[in-house]
Amino acid sequence: MSSTKNDVHILLVEDSETFAVLVRAMLRRSASRPFRIEPVTTLAEGIERLADAIYDAVLLDLNLPDSRGMDTLVTVLDRPRAAPVIVLTALEDEEMALHAIRLGAQDFLVKGSFDGCDLWRSVCYAIERHRIRSAFEQPLRDNEASGVQEEADSWKTETGGAVRKSG
Repeated sequence: MSSTKNDVHILLVEDSETFAVLVRAMLRRSASRPFRIEPVTTLAEGIERLADAIYDAVLLDLNLPDSRGMDTLVTVLDRPRAAPVIVLTALEDEEMALHAIRLGAQDFLVKGSFDGCDLWRSVCYAIERHRIRSAFEQPLRDNEASGVQEEADSWKTETGGAVRKSG
């Protein structure tokens, strides 16, 4: 599949090659838009890819050779330019699912209980929610940065830019 700028770019962090092949096949049958999926098998590889490229979504297994549980999710969510994360796990645990959502995951899908349509819908909804959230947060970040700059300018005016030593 040749890739274009409009492709949905997905990072799949999954240590089971068999499940990675299944995810690709499910999306190939169900996706309504072109997509590119890049599989990696460890969290370290995933973090490296996230540093090097921009993804529209991350499909994340919580239990990887180099990371386990919610620490895996938190590590991915803490990355700059974090893409929306959809957790894919074998654990059917409602408390864990709610905890993952509270931490910032967009969805929590239990392996074997979803099909390609469910997965594609989850990816599309996650991307859209992330886009909307980012659009709302950007003015807040801009305002915050502007406020910090105004405060710094005010301080410079009041103090002549001098640094006072306490003592």
